Amino acid sequence: MRNLLLAGTMLVGLATLPFHVNAEPFTLTDGTAGLTTGDLTGHVSYTGLGGPTVYVDAYVGPLNMTVTDSDLSSIQQVLFCTDIFDDYRNGGVYTITNFGTAKADQINALMTHVSVTDSASGAALQAAIWEVINETSPVYDISAGAFQVAIDGNNPTFNSDVASYLANISGPTPTWTAAANSQVKEYTLVPNQSSNQTFAFLSQNLSGASADPPTPAPEPASLALLGVGLLGLGVIRRAPKFLTTL
Repeated sequence: MRNLLLAGTMLVGLATLPFHVNAEPFTLTDGTAGLTTGDLTGHVSYTGLGGPTVYVDAYVGPLNMTVTDSDLSSIQQVLFCTDIFDDYRNGGVYTITNFGTAKADQINALMTHVSVTDSASGAALQAAIWEVINETSPVYDISAGAFQVAIDGNNPTFNSDVASYLANISGPTPTWTAAANSQVKEYTLVPNQSSNQTFAFLSQNLSGASADPPTPAPEPASLALLGVGLLGLGVIRRAPKFLTTL
């Protein structure tokens, strides 16, 4: 995650792009910060490993990333973190895999039904995704349990949004369900690299058949430098990870 002290974000993305499982390498780098809505500062604590509580100040919100394939063609994707243990390092190389968790349908439902309109809703979606992935209790509550996250200052919109998102995917008959034509996919780090976050996104797959990712149209040099984004959802800040334990 992006630490606030010297800041970092594993990620689930808000981008319904037709990417599927593929062994082709992709390089992930910073996208355009200027086109995003910003994210909020807060802190995360986690006791799910049976050891001391992990506590870190962090930025909470989506990332705008440039994804470059082996032909050096690029697209922009807005992604959300799912890794609370590793910082993002610019320039990591990844392949696309299926999102390997039993909670993928709940994450799919969140990403299908939530529209990020500002920093509070973006941070709320990020917090809800973290809660679903990391909470060991069947009850989702970002203020209690093994995983907790809070935003600095008084932000009632954030708190009410997270509570609403989680309520809509909980229970035996949740209000929100996964989209039948979509799957959560993940950018998985290629072996033998420095530790880095893993990123995921919602992939539309109308036919249900696996296919190679489309080859994006190459960007003009000026646009590649600017990293013009498809969606504006979060100012990016990067720095080394700094975790403390309680």
